[in-house]
Amino acid sequence: MSTAVGIGAFYTPGDGTVLPRGSFICLYAGEYLTTDEARSRWSDQHVDNYILSLRLPDQVIHIDPRYKGNFGRFLNHSCEPNCLIQVVRWGSGPTWSRAAIFVSEAYLHSEIASAERTIASTQRL
Repeated sequence: MSTAVGIGAFYTPGDGTVLPRGSFICLYAGEYLTTDEARSRWSDQHVDNYILSLRLPDQVIHIDPRYKGNFGRFLNHSCEPNCLIQVVRWGSGPTWSRAAIFVSEAYLHSEIASAERTIASTQRL
């Protein structure tokens, strides 16, 4: 993936390879915030930042990529997405829930990565 073209994440392999459905793209990385911390940051939210909230049965987790994020922060919102955000457990032992981004449909060369950010799923691809 490349963010060299500005805001947005693009898949740009040199040979035009298609990413198949179910391919892992990345974790949505960032600082894990409490609800109070997230509300405080939302009040001074920058246009180019998005705090992702995971609503789980026993907790709500907010992930702010502004200072410690990766290229997953450039994932665009779409009502017709080509990616899916899934809640996963990463690592062994007591772990935090993470937001993992996977390809939900065959992903074409130079197509912009997008997901419906209002939905984080526990379903399998």
